[in-house]
Amino acid sequence: GSYSSKYFYRHKRSCTRVAIALKPALVATNEGEAFVKILNRFQDNEVGKMCREDEAIKLLGRHLLQKDRAKVDKTDEVAKSVMSDMRIIARLYGHLKLCLPDNCRTSDASDLLKKENWKYLVIAIDHMTFKNDSQTELKYGLKTAVYYLLIKLADVIIGEKLSAKGQEEEVVEVNLFLKLLKHHQNSFFGDAN
Repeated sequence: GSYSSKYFYRHKRSCTRVAIALKPALVATNEGEAFVKILNRFQDNEVGKMCREDEAIKLLGRHLLQKDRAKVDKTDEVAKSVMSDMRIIARLYGHLKLCLPDNCRTSDASDLLKKENWKYLVIAIDHMTFKNDSQTELKYGLKTAVYYLLIKLADVIIGEKLSAKGQEEEVVEVNLFLKLLKHHQNSFFGDAN
């Protein structure tokens, strides 16, 4: 079973004397100490693994952490907010990978921002934002958060690609995706507003 570290001693006392607490694998990188702590807090599941390993998701997380670094007194709240945003993008990317045809290859979460993946992204957002696949009960807050996180991810990717040499075509492609996203803001995301 999985138990909170606060209550593990109860389980150990009631179940067996030889139970030991297992920790997820720690990430050791040359990122910043605060960001490594955030990466190490993710659970050891598919979404957590994606948040720890996917370069585009880590880039978004680093950017969000740097942006909120001025909130010195609220480090725990900032970490939770960054983790939540990273998890949403990771879940969306996982849904997109399930919706893509078998012949399509994905590299990282920046594939969310390809205009040729738009129709699959729409299906992935629908799968993620409807409760229990009922197609009647919408998670309004999640759908709105997905819209704004896609814009944030696009801005971060554009900033990263502009600082690198020879990646202007990718910047143009992300800008086209942003135009497509803004075009469908009212038609696709309007029900969440």
